[in-house]
Order: sequence, then C-alpha cells, then structure tokens
Amino acid sequence: MNTVTRQRVLLHVGVHRTGTTHLQRELLRHRVALREAGVLYPGSQDRMFRAAVDVRATHRAWGLRRRDVRGAWDDLCRRARLHDGTTVLSHELFAGAARRQVLAAMTMLRGLEVHVVVSTSDPTSSSTLEALAHWGSAVPARQLHVLAAATGEAGHDRLWRGLADLVGFDPVLVREAQRAVVD
Repeated sequence: MNTVTRQRVLLHVGVHRTGTTHLQRELLRHRVALREAGVLYPGSQDRMFRAAVDVRATHRAWGLRRRDVRGAWDDLCRRARLHDGTTVLSHELFAGAARRQVLAAMTMLRGLEVHVVVSTSDPTSSSTLEALAHWGSAVPARQLHVLAAATGEAGHDRLWRGLADLVGFDPVLVREAQRAVVD
C-alpha cells in the first residue's frame, strides 16, 4: 500500500495575552510524544522568538543585531520542509506582522499546506482583525482558523485541546505518552 504523507504547517499567530506562551510550553513539554505522533515542534521559545523577530524585522526594538536573527525563520521553514507530517510554529509576535512581512514569510512555506491559527480573547479587537486580515490574505479561507482564548487553567486547557484538534493529535494520549517517557 502506497502512503502519501502530507507536509502541513500549522502557524499559530497568538494575539497578545491569549495563551501563546502556555501553548509553546505544552508543545515543548510534549515534544517527544508529539514527534511520535508525527507532529514536529522545531523550536524552543527563543528559536520561535528569533524567527518572529526575523519575520517582522524588529531586532533593534529587542536590543538585537540583524545578524542575531537573520535566517531564523528560514531555518524553521527548512525543518518543516524536511518533516513528513505536521509542523507547528507558534509565537505571539507573528500577530503584528504587516501584510508585506506575511507575504515574504509565506514564500519560505510555498508548496506546503499552511494553516494559520489565530488565538484571541476578543475576535473584534483591532489587533485580532489585523492579524486575521494580514495572515488570512496568505492562505485560503478554509485554512484560516480562530481559537477562542480564555484566562486561567480551564481556558488554557481549552486552547490546548483546540490546537490539538486542528493539528490532529489526541491531547490526552500525548500527555499520557509523555508521562510514560518521564517515568
């Protein structure tokens, strides 16, 4: 039987204060179990941060030199291209990217099935609408998703489950598999 593997990228664009850091920590903590489920999370929080700064060209605002972040986005995209399955990229700084920055960033993902996920606690806020407009212009409408974010542990768990559903893994099984690895 010939199996066709889809290379998919799920780009999480978390509007500020919507649980992005929590999702990144979960992705890192469950990295091994996710990998066994065919899901690649190719970065630490620093690697994702540098990639987002690279996309937005805001290195000076963060006290960095251009060479400190140059190629960080390209590196994550190369990793996605090498992975047969789904790759998750996530950072809240992606939400502030201008349309031209989004289009430039998306060139590195050309040929891959890219889904953009915007997490927000207020779908009508200007920052949410801008993120949806800018990133939504780069993918078909069926590949643009919105996750409702809420504060607290229950909200974080709902966000994690929502991401898991979009990526295609069982969050309970991933957590159990990770516990087995640790034990």
